[in-house]
Amino acid sequence: MSISKQRLDSYLHTLAFALFCMLPLFLAMRAVADIAVCSIAALFMVHCILAKNWQWLRQPAFRMLLILWVLMLLVSFIVTGTKLSIISALIWGRFIPFLAAASTWLLVTPRALTIVYKIGLTIIFLFAIDTTWQYFTGMSLSGRPIFGLIQDVALADQTLRLTGPLTNPNIGNLFLKTGLPLAGIALYSILESGSAKRLWLAFLFAAVILSLILVSGERSISLLMLLGLGSTWSILLLRLPHARRWIILLGIAWVILFLVIGSTQHVVQQRGHFLVEQLGSFWTTPYGQLYREAFVLWRAHPVFGIGAGQFRLLSPDAMHMIDGNYFDMHPHNMYLELLVSNGLIGFSLFVLAIGLVLRQFFRECVFSGNACIPAAFSCGTLATLLFPIIVTQSIYSNWPGILFWYALGLALCAPRIARAERRQ
Repeated sequence: MSISKQRLDSYLHTLAFALFCMLPLFLAMRAVADIAVCSIAALFMVHCILAKNWQWLRQPAFRMLLILWVLMLLVSFIVTGTKLSIISALIWGRFIPFLAAASTWLLVTPRALTIVYKIGLTIIFLFAIDTTWQYFTGMSLSGRPIFGLIQDVALADQTLRLTGPLTNPNIGNLFLKTGLPLAGIALYSILESGSAKRLWLAFLFAAVILSLILVSGERSISLLMLLGLGSTWSILLLRLPHARRWIILLGIAWVILFLVIGSTQHVVQQRGHFLVEQLGSFWTTPYGQLYREAFVLWRAHPVFGIGAGQFRLLSPDAMHMIDGNYFDMHPHNMYLELLVSNGLIGFSLFVLAIGLVLRQFFRECVFSGNACIPAAFSCGTLATLLFPIIVTQSIYSNWPGILFWYALGLALCAPRIARAERRQ
């Protein structure tokens, strides 16, 4: 590239990196977050044109995702709600260059990862203050009431959930899926610096975040938190034999914290009892009915599916077919939504793409010494993102989609901070 093009490319990188760093904050403003993701994807494409660098297209995972996107678009032209399906498919495509930008352009150096974790954890810290205030007073510092407090006072005990600065009760989801990979980078950096004071402050901060996730009222996220922490803890226990005593003590501290909160906080007890009741008769619950409706629709369109975003239109018809009484905008399971929307072919392409991503991740990860810390936290993050048997938000919606691909990018890139430094 010429000097002017190099300078322009540098400006593009700086702007895209700044937007990526601020994305957790933008998630409090859905439209702003969407604009940021689209801008990062667009800036990355301009970078590829200027630098004449399309190496990311040679990666099999991105090829599979692009094929899936083309399939979504083609199917959209033949389904019932063509316009809605085309729009849903087109908008979903922005996540492919966004993930490519994160993994091949923005998060490739230890310095970049250090900046991301410092800004990201600062934002989470501010969100935690806001959410804690909301939990104790009923109103967040940002002016948000506890979800359900205003909407339905009569059912307050059943619907109260924390939002923090968000408009919807997803703060636990944000804390978990952004906090885990950032925590891996932070813990590695703190241990490398040898600062015991920072380490204790980090553990205290982590305890606050874990507590907020539990009392947020998000049942699926609380279960995913246990899965993510358990996966992380198991890897650290296996790969850091010299620190096993401290890792075991950390695990005991987690268990004590969860038991204390579970035995003293009514919202945790209430949501836990409700979860047990629903699991006992799952297929008659709203979520169980949605799963059955999705299978009914998939059996009617097994190869190519019903089209992106079409479940909201066909769910009422499927409800009558199963003699149910509940329908919704999506099946509330990422894999089931992909299956019913894109058929067996599209579902297989997504699973293959994720498999290729994981293969590359494990090929590059270092699981020895302190280098295994960011890798372990990334594995925990991937477990929370990809675990199939759980209720999730829509893969086509902007907010959960942004959170999913942002957290996936962080998880894939976080171990690089240790790998790059070991090579120097």
